Amino acid sequence: MDKEIYGLIWDADIVLIGIGEEFERRDDKPETEEYKNYRKEEPLLAGFERLSYWKEHPDDKAIDAYNQLYDWVKDKDYFVVTTCMDDRIYDSKFPADRITAPCGTWRYLQCRDCCTEELLPVSLQMIEEKKPIYCPHCGKEAVFNQVTCGKYNESGYMPQWAAYRNWLQKTINRKVCIIELGVGMQFPTIIRWPFEKIAFCNQKASFIRVHSFLYQLSEELHGKGRSIKAEPIDYILSEM
Repeated sequence: MDKEIYGLIWDADIVLIGIGEEFERRDDKPETEEYKNYRKEEPLLAGFERLSYWKEHPDDKAIDAYNQLYDWVKDKDYFVVTTCMDDRIYDSKFPADRITAPCGTWRYLQCRDCCTEELLPVSLQMIEEKKPIYCPHCGKEAVFNQVTCGKYNESGYMPQWAAYRNWLQKTINRKVCIIELGVGMQFPTIIRWPFEKIAFCNQKASFIRVHSFLYQLSEELHGKGRSIKAEPIDYILSEM
């Protein structure tokens, strides 16, 4: 690992990690005519198609990067905030009680109209059958529990978000290392802007930002860390 980066992590009492959209798995399923129709007319079934493809073609490279990141911080008091909805971090060494994913997941379904806070776990049978699923309360079609679904059911992530907010109190007047990986401007109010504010307000903070093009640090953070122009997954793996 880069000696300066290693030093910032090693010297910290607390490590706050943000994972952004450059870590997200893209829709790399081949565009068959059937899949195009699903995406246009049946987004739930298109989602099942995508999950089936992902299951058959796992992305070991990203998991390796998550595991390497975990090895860097495992002996520290850390927390991970991710805007990724691909759930790959849950297949890594990171324990779920150290992660909050406020933008949602492919692992659960919700009522399209959010008539209830109840979430339905996505089963292997659902993925294989690729049939519509309906809300057991109102009968409306279910959708994936993601911020892009329209009426987003936030109950799935709120417990871990509360745990994260409580954990943040530990960062006050402590040596905190903030690691921001692939965080752009898709959801800046979740990671990018709050993390910059934490670093600005904490005189003992250090900041590491890795992004392929939005890597620059603001003037207020000058001298507090490093900005690295790189694809975050490739960068982590190159430092193994």
